[in-house]
Amino acid sequence: MIHQGADYAVFYLDQLELHPTRLLELSRMFSVEKWVGPALKRLMRMELSSLSEKEVNRIGFKVYIIIAKAKERMENERKLVSAYPPPINTVESWDCYTHAKCKSVWREGWLRTVGRQILHPTNPLSFEDTIPYIQGMEHPGMTGSCKQETVEMLKVTGFLGEGVIVQGAIDAIIRFNNTL
Repeated sequence: MIHQGADYAVFYLDQLELHPTRLLELSRMFSVEKWVGPALKRLMRMELSSLSEKEVNRIGFKVYIIIAKAKERMENERKLVSAYPPPINTVESWDCYTHAKCKSVWREGWLRTVGRQILHPTNPLSFEDTIPYIQGMEHPGMTGSCKQETVEMLKVTGFLGEGVIVQGAIDAIIRFNNTL
């Protein structure tokens, strides 16, 4: 009922670098939904085994399970995406003289570089950063137009499901918090 005071507190708490479990706890306690996303995204990059018992208790068993399931879905998505390069569905363009070669170069580049980087054990390439990473890569033997059309297709189709998985977990946590 004291909206100005609450807004003041939220503003200054936003300035602090709180642990994501503390942020989730406060978001639940004070119904501040905008903290759920940033806290969850940070937790998705952390090993759950690194959380102390106190930190797990802060977020509660139900939220811990939501995060664990999202992390598992993300890991499965990473394995799938790294093992199966997105196909080149574009039609042979005017400057592509060997479309079969472009497809082969794309597949090899994906399996040797992009897929490995997505699965990197200590610094995996996020799905969000995959398209800029691809754009910065050299693809010798692939025409520029085939590469550009393939990148555009990836942008449009959004085959990389990281955002969907994270948003689903955010929504699940907010729904759960609203039941309390």
